[in-house]
Amino acid sequence: MYFLKDDANRRLKAGTTIASVMVHDGKLDWFSVGDSRIYLFRGQEMVQVTRDHNYKETLIDLLENGDITYEQFEGERAKHPALTSFLGMGGIKRYEISRTPLQLCDNDMLLITSDGLYNTFPPEELSAESGSEISAVMEQIISRIISAQAQGRDNTTFIILKYRSNSGEEVTV
Repeated sequence: MYFLKDDANRRLKAGTTIASVMVHDGKLDWFSVGDSRIYLFRGQEMVQVTRDHNYKETLIDLLENGDITYEQFEGERAKHPALTSFLGMGGIKRYEISRTPLQLCDNDMLLITSDGLYNTFPPEELSAESGSEISAVMEQIISRIISAQAQGRDNTTFIILKYRSNSGEEVTV
């Protein structure tokens, strides 16, 4: 296992999250661990494709399975949404892999992002449409990140892919 070191040269246990996609024959497959996310823009709608692997989602599962009461859920959900799975220290406890590929439509856009984006602003506030140009969506995201920039905020990484079935290429970045 690889360990990072802090300013005092102490070993830090480190982990990371991942969201990855594969587009083949017009179909989307994905893999994710942690809380890096994949969003799909189709028409004027946007949906989160992946599910976060954090304490809040664990509580939702427990509530839906009848393992905790709604009162217990309410009492616990305000706690920090600590990750319950990630790459690195302790191994992968939960992951998500697409069971059935998602059929893409012309002009669908995929936003693959680290938690720094949705911790800065809710991606649902993006006014992107799948017919929009990628550069316009990128500028909108960058502008929102810069305006919300605060010292100590997590870094933000994102990729936008646009699917076009009638071009010679499947995905435009």
